[in-house]
Amino acid sequence: MGCTIVMRTTRHRRTRRRLDAYVDAELAAGVVPDVERHLDECPDCRTTVVLIRRLKRSLARLARDDRTALERLRGWVAAELTGPRGDPR
Repeated sequence: MGCTIVMRTTRHRRTRRRLDAYVDAELAAGVVPDVERHLDECPDCRTTVVLIRRLKRSLARLARDDRTALERLRGWVAAELTGPRGDPR
């Protein structure tokens, strides 16, 4: 009984370390079924996967918004430097 608990704990820790790579589809094909089997059994790790995916989407959206903001700022600066008719100020 104690050995099974230790094996589960070890498997849980090993899987938990792999979750980020799992979300990014960076795991070796042979490892994926083990991770997915663990996710079927572990609500904590399933929640972690959901949170990792949300975080990655938020960061991607933030990066995209930053590029858009930078482009708008460049346009505004160019407009301010050239004036309303395109003449340099």
